[in-house]
Amino acid sequence: MDELKLLIEAVAGLPTITLWVLVGYLVYKLAVIGSVYGVIRYGIEKFVEWRTTPNREVVEKTYKVKDLSITTDGTFEALMAQLGRVVGKGGYSNTPYIHRCAVDWLREAITEKELRDSEKKAKQS
Repeated sequence: MDELKLLIEAVAGLPTITLWVLVGYLVYKLAVIGSVYGVIRYGIEKFVEWRTTPNREVVEKTYKVKDLSITTDGTFEALMAQLGRVVGKGGYSNTPYIHRCAVDWLREAITEKELRDSEKKAKQS
């Protein structure tokens, strides 16, 4: 208690300008320490958010192509690989594009497969 009285008496004996300088210094120190604390807290918060938030690319479940949904469990990549096999079929070769003749070739191949499957199903019945 005596220490508090001594501190008050010491401050009371100071000129007014000195008190304002001390108050300004206190405000400055609080602002600097508060800013450093805030930056550290912000950095830790962002680090925790980065480590705990799931990858946004994995959250996406489907691709859309002309209103057809394609799952991303490897199906999209498999479809793209098969479309890559169609390039150059039915006419044009040595081209990175899928032309109408390649699409016709693919349509005929799918139709042929469907016919074979329906014949196989008819024989089993």
